[in-house]
Amino acid sequence: MTRKPRTKLTAVRLRQVLAYNPATREFRWRVALSNRVRVGMVAGGAYGRQRRIWIDGARYAATRLVVLYLTGKWPPGANRP
Repeated sequence: MTRKPRTKLTAVRLRQVLAYNPATREFRWRVALSNRVRVGMVAGGAYGRQRRIWIDGARYAATRLVVLYLTGKWPPGANRP
């Protein structure tokens, strides 16, 4: 199996693969990135009290992805550029 090389997640890429609904505070898949994901499914899994979402081989906290999705910039203190 060949993996894609890890690249920096951008707001454009995030919006290509996920849709965010502010009313429900959920991310849903726009595209199926693996055989475990179906279009329209709620993205990610529970990790303690947080939701984590895997995109292109990297794990992200959903709370940080919300900021990137809405503003186009990573939140202050984010460990991703």
